[in-house]
Amino acid sequence: RQQNARAQLKHLAAYKACFLDRDVIATLVASVQDALLRTGARRTESDNHVIELVLALLRNLLAIRDDPHSSEKQRAQTHEKMIVVFKEEYVLDMVVLLAQDINARENAPL
Repeated sequence: RQQNARAQLKHLAAYKACFLDRDVIATLVASVQDALLRTGARRTESDNHVIELVLALLRNLLAIRDDPHSSEKQRAQTHEKMIVVFKEEYVLDMVVLLAQDINARENAPL
């Protein structure tokens, strides 16, 4: 059981590392771009689903614990690199944009 848990952590760490590629994150941001341009009643249910799915994926990537058997420096670097890629590819700006608009009257539930 412990070996299975270690193997899962190793696979999750490899999965997380795949998203350190700036092109992958840029593609995710681009997939949300059209949905973000629409607000309020103009934003479709599909737009909301796309935004929700991308945000969930990004959150889940950050939640992946790094392999405890790797060096502490390596674990910190992977997480740090991910934050840097998020910044460089405008993920953090996207989150700020969504947070700013959340209380807008046109985005209020009906």
